[in-house]
Amino acid sequence: MKPVIAILWILSLVLAVGLTRFAAPGGSESGPSFDEAFDEVDPLRRAYLISRSLQDLDAERLPELLQALADRRMGIVNEEVRLVMIAWARFDAPGAFAWAQEGPKSWRPVLTDQAMYAWAYHDGPGALRKLESIEEPELKLRLRSAVVDGWMRSEDKEGATEFIANFPDLKRRGRLFFLLAGELMMDMGTEGSMRWLEALPDDAPNQVKLGLFHHLSMMVASQDPVAAAEWFYEHRTRSFTEGALSGIARRWVQHHDRPSAIQWLLAMDSDGLRAGERSDAIRDGFRSWMQIDPDSAQEWLLAQLPNPALDPAVAEAGKRLTPTDPDKAMEWAMRLVDEEERRLQLIRAGKRWREKDPEAFSAWLAQNELPEEIRMRILTAPKSSGRMKLKPKPAAAEQP
Repeated sequence: MKPVIAILWILSLVLAVGLTRFAAPGGSESGPSFDEAFDEVDPLRRAYLISRSLQDLDAERLPELLQALADRRMGIVNEEVRLVMIAWARFDAPGAFAWAQEGPKSWRPVLTDQAMYAWAYHDGPGALRKLESIEEPELKLRLRSAVVDGWMRSEDKEGATEFIANFPDLKRRGRLFFLLAGELMMDMGTEGSMRWLEALPDDAPNQVKLGLFHHLSMMVASQDPVAAAEWFYEHRTRSFTEGALSGIARRWVQHHDRPSAIQWLLAMDSDGLRAGERSDAIRDGFRSWMQIDPDSAQEWLLAQLPNPALDPAVAEAGKRLTPTDPDKAMEWAMRLVDEEERRLQLIRAGKRWREKDPEAFSAWLAQNELPEEIRMRILTAPKSSGRMKLKPKPAAAEQP
């Protein structure tokens, strides 16, 4: 089997959004024969010729194609099978799937997966009806993924959304919301995908609108964080925006100017926001900043204090530094305005510092006053039985 070539995958996606017609060299409209296309060795030209040969596939030319596939089965990669099935399913998706089910046993999973993908791309409801008629549980489960993938990439985004919303597996459904949001962005762009989601009913089943808004707002924030933030604020009182502000803040910090993300949150009018929503976003945004560039994050934060609204960021700085620099964590804890949070942070950092460097901690304690309850909690704490993480995990930008 030939290795999977990246260009074939790219071209398969091009075919999946409409079998775009390429112009043949010299301007000729006649495509190559199937034999010529599948005999080509050069991977780039091969992908081009296969795509050209499939442009005008119909029932009359189908036997010729099937013979070419039979003669060269061991040299055909999965992405080429997808191209074939997308072309075939335009005029006979049930026939393509029936042929795939009768294919060579070792090749049958690839054939059936790609045939079902192509069927769903052209006719999602029809593919779903066929899927429901399959009795074998393992086969049905595998083909369900093919239906979802093909349907999502079709023009029938409403039908695909309804299907995904009723997906039985909660974890899988959440992952599919993420993928569908990516498809919306690719197909409709930022503005189009935002307007499309707004048109969904708020009472769509299984919180589909909330799930899509969560992912789509972060994708928009990766490109235009101000647009994403304003989009959230416009709909802040509606149920489908719950939890999205923190995701927008993280993406803003990860991909754009970091101080402006926190400053925007501080300046936001709290009218209509849920309890703790802005504080959570400040905390999560600053956490990402600490993961990416802790020095600049602390320098900026220190210059903004005192400011009670920044307590979530101050607390996050202390938490992130406690494992490796508990002395600095103690300094951040002392800056907290909220008394209960300050108490918890001081105890946590003090315990860690006393374990790591008892002499340095004792010297600091002799020079600084702590409330007696906090002091005793630190000094009488047993040694930690487990190893603490010494390094925070680096921030990673999510991709569709």
